Amino acid sequence: MLFADYTAQEYFENNGVIWFPDVETNIVHTCITYLSFDAFWEAEIEDHPQLSKKYPLLIYATMHWGNHASRNEESAMSKVQAFLLRKRNVAFATRILLDTIYPREFSEIHLLSYFGLDKTLHWLLTNARPNYTLLFGTHGVCTV
Repeated sequence: MLFADYTAQEYFENNGVIWFPDVETNIVHTCITYLSFDAFWEAEIEDHPQLSKKYPLLIYATMHWGNHASRNEESAMSKVQAFLLRKRNVAFATRILLDTIYPREFSEIHLLSYFGLDKTLHWLLTNARPNYTLLFGTHGVCTV
């Protein structure tokens, strides 16, 4: 977050957790709830410019949910796990995050690694089935 006044920014950096102790958890829950909308389940990546006008938090939620989750992974983990089950939503959000059609093969493993969500990644690897399905592409990433 950027502030016009440096002293306000410094104050919130030093005292924000006192005033807003659950801010990261609340933000990640909001971002993931937003990214879980049915509109994104049904969306194609080509629809993303129109959808970002209709859903103004789409780009922010896509780009930053994992950053907020990584700051308090344990409290965000159940929400992230539920989001990972919405494969089409995850694929759509990841496509926007990558802002390109490559790499073709990109899985939840890559997504969690990108945001540094180690504990959630461990859960995923522990609970994943063999020949884990990719978000993009047709080949399995790993066998657990």
